[in-house]
Amino acid sequence: MASSAALLISYPFAVTTRMLVDFSPKLEVHPEANFQGNYRRAFVFLWNIGRWNNAYSGFLRNYYWHKFPQLFVSLLVADRLGIFSRWKVDFLGGPGDNSPEDSLI
Repeated sequence: MASSAALLISYPFAVTTRMLVDFSPKLEVHPEANFQGNYRRAFVFLWNIGRWNNAYSGFLRNYYWHKFPQLFVSLLVADRLGIFSRWKVDFLGGPGDNSPEDSLI
């Protein structure tokens, strides 16, 4: 679940913006109409266009099935090493509270 959410959030930033800049036609007549190699302009265009289904073109074929196994395996390894366990003692505790006495209010 966390790997899928990370990929959904990162795809417009990482891939779609790069595709807009690198593969858009370079217009000689109106150079202000293209992005001129500027990734910030491309993402502002993507943000303001209002149709986010354009931001996810080729998501499953080009990005998800290549990056998901890496992220999922790294989360499994981190869980097996104990990174996600024993960071909270009780419901009211937080990160860094290693004893029940620290959690008392």
